[in-house]
Formats: sequence, C-alpha cells, structure tokens
Amino acid sequence: MSPGGPDLVPLPSQPDGVPWPTTAWAEAPPPPDVEGALDGLLDAVCDDDGPLARTHAVVVVHRGAVVAERYQGQLEHFDRPPAPVTPQTRLLSWSMAKSMLHAVVGLLVGDGLLDLDGPTAVPEWSDPTTRGTPSPCATCWPCATGSTSSRTTSTSASPM
Repeated sequence: MSPGGPDLVPLPSQPDGVPWPTTAWAEAPPPPDVEGALDGLLDAVCDDDGPLARTHAVVVVHRGAVVAERYQGQLEHFDRPPAPVTPQTRLLSWSMAKSMLHAVVGLLVGDGLLDLDGPTAVPEWSDPTTRGTPSPCATCWPCATGSTSSRTTSTSASPM
C-alpha cells in the first residue's frame, strides 16, 4: 500500500494510433481468445426472453477500441412511430448506471482493491477541507454510498 492510500492497478495507456477523445470510437477485432464467447454473450444479453429482459444496445470496448456492438428493437414514441435502435440512438440509462457502478465498487472491495474507509485515490478529493469546508469525499465511503454521514462499524447487516 502506498502512503497516500491503496496501490491501484495501473490502467493501460491509450494505444498508439487511437486518438482520445474523439467523435467516433476506433474499431478493432476482439481478442482471439474471447471472440467466440463474445458472440454467445451478446446473444444471451440480447435475448428478450432471457434473464436480462429487454436490451437495446451493447457496446464492448477493449483497449480503447470497440470490439463488439449490437443494437436491436425499437423505441416507442408518443409523437411518432417507433424508431429502430441504431448506433446513433440516444438511450437513457436512468438508474442502471448507478447499479453498474455500485456492482463494480462491490467487486473492487471484495477483491481488496478498494478500501471504503481509506483515502480516495484522487488527490483533489483527499484534502479534508475544500474551500474551508470538510470534503464529503475525504474517504471513499460517502462517495460510494451517497451518504453524507460518516461510516460506523457494525457487525449487523443493514436492512435493504
């Protein structure tokens, strides 16, 4: 562990020849060891009768390039006929993005890569004061949970 907090897994650098940010993603073939499995996974994700219900779009990015994508279905509109979902369709994630983020945070905590009681890895957030007021993100707990109160240790599970 580094003095400022947990050691983080370094992210890969942006690959040569892939500009960032751009108006369009670079495209590349999927890695050979997952190519066949990726098609099956997309089939399962896009199965309207499967456990994920209705999925309109899936985009898989690996090392800065889109390696797989699939679009399906139509979006209903109140003022015009249904429109097919395409790469140009704007889709709202609503609260799904929060659920995905919290699942990833849970995995990182479970793997010991994130300590909710430790300092954040963002130096600007680690300062306990921001413009003279205590920073709510001096540790990961408030930002990961949306709580404004400090975390207390408890041996009992909290109700959902």
